[in-house]
Amino acid sequence: MKSLKTVIAIFVSSSLLLSFLSPISKNSRIDSIESSLYQNLEYFAKTIESYKQNLEAFESNEINKSSLIDAHLNCRSSFKAVETYLYYFQGEAIKKYINGAPLPSIEKNTSSLFVFEPKGLQTLDELIVEDILDIELIHNVLDETEREFLKIKKYQKTIKLYDYQVIEANRASLIRIFTQGVTGFDTPGSLYGINESYVVLENMYKDISHYRDLVRPALFTKVMEAFEKGLTQLEEEDFEEFDRLNFLIECINPLYAALLDIQIELGIELPNEILQKRTAVNYMAKNIFSADFLDEAYYAQLEIGGDKNARRELGEFLFFDPILSKNMEGSCASCHIPEKGFSDGQQKSLAFDGSGTIERNAPGLINAVLADRYFHDLRASELKFQLDHVVFSDKEFNTNYIEIVERLRKSDTYKDLFQKAFSNRKHSLSSETVKLAINEYVASLVSFNSPFDQYVQGYSTQIDPRVRNGFNLFTGKANCATCHFSPTFNGNVPPDFEESESEVLGVPSDKSYSSLDNDLGRFANKRDKEKANHYKYSFKTPTVRNIELTAPYMHNGVFSTLEELMEFYNKGGGEGHGLNVPGQTLGADPLNLSDKEIEDIILFMEHLTEESIDRTWPDSLPSFERAVEWNKRYTKLNY
Repeated sequence: MKSLKTVIAIFVSSSLLLSFLSPISKNSRIDSIESSLYQNLEYFAKTIESYKQNLEAFESNEINKSSLIDAHLNCRSSFKAVETYLYYFQGEAIKKYINGAPLPSIEKNTSSLFVFEPKGLQTLDELIVEDILDIELIHNVLDETEREFLKIKKYQKTIKLYDYQVIEANRASLIRIFTQGVTGFDTPGSLYGINESYVVLENMYKDISHYRDLVRPALFTKVMEAFEKGLTQLEEEDFEEFDRLNFLIECINPLYAALLDIQIELGIELPNEILQKRTAVNYMAKNIFSADFLDEAYYAQLEIGGDKNARRELGEFLFFDPILSKNMEGSCASCHIPEKGFSDGQQKSLAFDGSGTIERNAPGLINAVLADRYFHDLRASELKFQLDHVVFSDKEFNTNYIEIVERLRKSDTYKDLFQKAFSNRKHSLSSETVKLAINEYVASLVSFNSPFDQYVQGYSTQIDPRVRNGFNLFTGKANCATCHFSPTFNGNVPPDFEESESEVLGVPSDKSYSSLDNDLGRFANKRDKEKANHYKYSFKTPTVRNIELTAPYMHNGVFSTLEELMEFYNKGGGEGHGLNVPGQTLGADPLNLSDKEIEDIILFMEHLTEESIDRTWPDSLPSFERAVEWNKRYTKLNY
């Protein structure tokens, strides 16, 4: 598409109207930013109308498909000029109607099942590149996009913009550029994400330029240099060749840190000064790969105050203690072995009662807390509820909390540990505190200190060129990062990271691809409002961090090696291997990755193995003074 650059040039000159003036007056500064936003809102409305006109012209053979695609791309680019603030103020509406993923979704805030069919620009991006266009469907999607945008535009113009919102919105936009823009998530058909990211970053450049006269020259120079490096890189335009790692290090992370520095230096309100609530993202982090970027306490809903270390220590004992199981022969660590990344190396975990296996593979627990739903089928909405399923399962603990608490009361050591950990509660030892203690321990298994993290965070200055290439493939040509989002590399949707996704991949029952695995996944998770057809065979997107420790792979453990796993994806999942997979969300077309490219992706993933997580076992567990026969229940050699 040689006309793409022309489209960008026309859009920039007619819509952005960059002046880079820096009014000192707050009202003048904000008025200028608002004025630019309103102009871009109007321009987006015009490009939707132009898109519709071009579609009609295409129908009547007045223009060719290339011209229609140009109209589509111009419309998408004009949306990108307003994306930063529309997502900030009206995120749910934008995801539902304007630029959400081109997949069915469910309404979360209802008690019953309600399915939204895919709408908006991402849906159009897939439709417009088909060999044979569904004109009626494109018309319908365009018409609905226009109707909904007119409502969004009207509401946006009633919102008064403030400095703190400018900074917050643009910091979130930096995350979105890197995780959804340059990865191709936003442009599943056209792969126009590099070009569109240029539009977003240039608008950001314009808005932040209004703070020039207010900020220390050294800081402002740092900001402008990062913008200029990013814009220069984005001008390259080639999706497969774009160096995303360099873009992260030279543009995204420096800007993410510098915008916070501007906010602090100018005394602009910070989120914790306005809203006293936990969020998944720690706003004060200065690197989206830093150890404190995400708040494990938000996900685990940990106790506030009290002795956190005492709760973690108690939770660790309970995690390794078979006292929780009916026969006192199995613990959490039976299926989550520290040396194996807290997985167990089995296709499907062995049942504690000796009768075969449980239904699915045991996932690793390092960073597992960083999700809003748990288990392969996402049936548990809170981390502490995950333990319930294990306690009551006849193939796992096969017990109940009354029995567990009664047992623990026979240990003075445990009673003292509970009292220290939960001294603020009337009953320090209860079913709730058992769960909360284990929560605290699992939440401590969070680390962003792999060799790759150390390089991105600036603690190391060298990286193997093959690792760099593997990361760029992972976040580009291989499409891995459109489901495994940075920096968690799981299904937590950026920029808020407060929703976990699942995917239909077409996982086979065996390595010969004789049939589709019959596990219905999320469809059968016993949550009635999720019993939607598009969730059949859908499973949670796990992290690829520590993946070299957690073989075998997939919910049924069908793939023994990373090479087998990559071969599955490279050929297009189940459908690409000839299986009939209703609603497969993974692209069925082959990725055409070479053997060397696959090796580089695997090498990158191996560089995500954490170096700071304690993977040792306790030397001993608390003793039981009133049941001394239980004191032989634990030996590390049993596992």
